Formats: sequence, C-alpha cells, structure tokens
Amino acid sequence: MFSFLRKKEMPLKEKEEEKGQILSAFISGKVIPIEETPDPVFAQKVMGGGVAIEPVEEVLVAPCDAEVTVVMEDTKHAVGIQSADGMEILLHAGLETVNMKGEGFTLFVKPGQLVRRGQKLLSFETKKIIEKGYNTICIMVISNEEKFDNLVYKTGIQAKKGETAIADY
Repeated sequence: MFSFLRKKEMPLKEKEEEKGQILSAFISGKVIPIEETPDPVFAQKVMGGGVAIEPVEEVLVAPCDAEVTVVMEDTKHAVGIQSADGMEILLHAGLETVNMKGEGFTLFVKPGQLVRRGQKLLSFETKKIIEKGYNTICIMVISNEEKFDNLVYKTGIQAKKGETAIADY
C-alpha cells in the first residue's frame, strides 16, 4: 500500500552513471560509520576511512571490479584489493580475528587475481568468532581516501551484498 510514496532504489548501473563510481556492500547487514566500531584502530581511522557492516551472513565479496593486492594467507581474515582507478581497499572480517590464526576462515582469492563486483573473497564462521570472544563486525577501509575528494559513504542502511551502494565517488 502506498508503494508509490516510497523512494525506489536506483539500480547500480544508473548510480554509476549519475555520480561516477560506486562501491557496493561487501557483505549483507547494517552499514555503520567506521567511527562507531569498537576497535580504536578502525574508529580513529588510523588505516583510513571507510564503513563497517554488522553482518547477517558469512561471505565477504568485492565491492567493485578490482585486482587482489594482498591476502592474509596465514590468518585468512582480510583481503586487500585495488580498483582500476587506484582506490586501495582493505576488507576485514571481524575484530581481533587475526588472533584466530585462520581457524573458521576460508580464502577464495590470491594476489594478482582480477575480481568482479560481488565475487567471493573470503568466508568466516560466525559461531567460531563468537565462541573465541571476538566481534563479527566487518570493515571496509579505503587506505588512500585522500585521493578521492568526492567520496561519500552511505550509513544507517540495511545493505545487500553486491547490490546496495554503500559509497560513491
């Protein structure tokens, strides 16, 4: 009822043409400002700006077409990618999960590999992260954010991985 009053979500293709480029959700869940994460390194933007997502699933995907630049092979909790326009993106599953030494994590990519928006990068087991006493929140950091003056993050929304725009520039 009254569906004509609701703002319709614009398809990704149209959003890209309207503003330039977009980064889609790297996992489904609630998008929050990176400053609200309970980890001071991320909250204080020591590594760069970005967003966090409180996940409702266990698979991180590429937010854009990119090249995989780094994977944490021993711990499997993070992947770095670089877009064609030079944006350096770190995707991190959970907080302090480096201490799990890869237990409960699976990597699907390797350095030098080209990935498409929505392609699986890594997965994690929520239950294992919680059992170890860690937070499952997932982070996207743009380490060279200063090179993208018009970068705008979209927070306070429920995002669907690979579909919902969480940043544009």
